[in-house]
Amino acid sequence: MNFKDPTGNILTDFTEGAKKGIWMALFNLTPNFVMAFTLIQILNLTGCMDILSNVFSPLMGIFGLPGEAGVCLVTGWLSCPGGIATMCSLAESGVITGKAVAQLIPMIYLFGGQLQYTGRILSIIKMPGKYYFPTYIIGFLCMIIVGVIMRFVVAMF
Repeated sequence: MNFKDPTGNILTDFTEGAKKGIWMALFNLTPNFVMAFTLIQILNLTGCMDILSNVFSPLMGIFGLPGEAGVCLVTGWLSCPGGIATMCSLAESGVITGKAVAQLIPMIYLFGGQLQYTGRILSIIKMPGKYYFPTYIIGFLCMIIVGVIMRFVVAMF
């Protein structure tokens, strides 16, 4: 969809901004939420969620989170909105608590979308491939640090 440049007329610019927001919600965010909900349902129905929970439990235990929270981080690594949607789906079904959500949000933001951004940004600027892995590791380490900090912050409230 083509959008107009700002005109200086507040009413016209507001209307164009609202159109952009609706467009983004319908065609960017909604598919991520549908994908995340579907993924969680498939994982639950096939029993894979139990397997993933056991796999992620040691890492998530560092943060005081259930193993299922690891699925949020993996989907978040692929797509930040997908990770948030997965987290919302798990919270809605009662698998994770509100405190876990507060803890996961900054972790997903720090680690989220790295795979997407590699294709969108790093390859476009022709960053040498040897720098991709360190970029991923730095994001992962930041996520770990924030997860530990948030464990204590959330415990205070």
